Amino acid sequence: MTYRALLLLATLLLISCDTTVGSARIPIAEYRQFDSDAVHAIFEDQSRLTLIPAEAPPGTSSVDALTSDLADLALLENSTPFVEGLRTVLPVFESVLHILARDDLEPEDLGNPLNGADFYVANRSAAGIRFIELVTHRMGLTPDQYTISEAFDPGTTDIIVYFGPIDPSNTPGPHPATHWYRWIMN
Repeated sequence: MTYRALLLLATLLLISCDTTVGSARIPIAEYRQFDSDAVHAIFEDQSRLTLIPAEAPPGTSSVDALTSDLADLALLENSTPFVEGLRTVLPVFESVLHILARDDLEPEDLGNPLNGADFYVANRSAAGIRFIELVTHRMGLTPDQYTISEAFDPGTTDIIVYFGPIDPSNTPGPHPATHWYRWIMN
């Protein structure tokens, strides 16, 4: 099933892109929510197009890589808002939004519990950042009333936002939340 889905994705991507022969630059996320080797193999087996890693600075989102002409193709999260000039072909991620809060988090103002919160967005996920911006905006907070940190710090991080596979054990790499954070179910 996965092979067929990837083959369909590859075929649709080839139809929708301007490059017909040669190579295409594709950003590969550090957290790799898909098997990049399988995608590369499908492209190479089924077309004359070779995928090469995009040379984008670390932390560059797939959308930014595309709009800055640093990439030709990209796999985007389903939650990515519409961007003029980009075409979405097929959703391929089986991901959910995970929200974890520090066990000893006690907001000073229960009427506005995110005021002063320090967020860490795992993998700098565009969906995670957008979620924080949306929620805090709806609560009437301005960006100076909360922090989105570049790195996880057990001493200051209040909330982790992770947009990823339903089973995080499928994602290689460290998961900062495994020891002292609890799932928020509401």
